[in-house]
Amino acid sequence: MSTEKWIIGTGFSRGIGFELAKVIKDNNYKIIHLGRGQCGFEDVFIWWDLLNPIKETPILELSKSLYGKSIAGFIYGAGVMPVLGVSESNRAEKHLFWQSQAEAMRV
Repeated sequence: MSTEKWIIGTGFSRGIGFELAKVIKDNNYKIIHLGRGQCGFEDVFIWWDLLNPIKETPILELSKSLYGKSIAGFIYGAGVMPVLGVSESNRAEKHLFWQSQAEAMRV
């Protein structure tokens, strides 16, 4: 196994994600970037539009890229929030949705 430490992430091509990629590289980590555009800091780039259906994900390509690497973490910096598919008038549904988002961000 490689002694290099790798970060997998999305959204490194602009905004906060771009700034995070700079910090990651400054701290001697390697980057596997999944996204629509390259940032220039990634060591491996895999094109992936997070708005596409799950069946169109590059899981096979990603899994090949992970082989033998020491993964230190994952950063979700794409800034894409799922469409709120609940009734605006149903407070219980909205509460459960936002609670699930908070739990996801805690990962």
